[in-house]
Amino acid sequence: MFFPQIRHSLEQAGLEIETVKSTRGRFGTLLLTPLALLIRLVTMALPLHKKESNCIRVTNSWALLPGGKHMAVIASKPEA
Repeated sequence: MFFPQIRHSLEQAGLEIETVKSTRGRFGTLLLTPLALLIRLVTMALPLHKKESNCIRVTNSWALLPGGKHMAVIASKPEA
């Protein structure tokens, strides 16, 4: 699943995302750093509504963009 799908599922369940982390990448992910920087640069030109609907702030974060084998999403039920 992609992160926007995960976020949508959690929101539908009434949960709020607190933290998103990725496992430490392999050495090969360091080689992809220039590509990650290019992706961040290109997505800066997107309209604000596209950035929000596609979770660009989180997906472009250094926690997720360089990649890793696993992703951990910590979410909680908001207090009423």
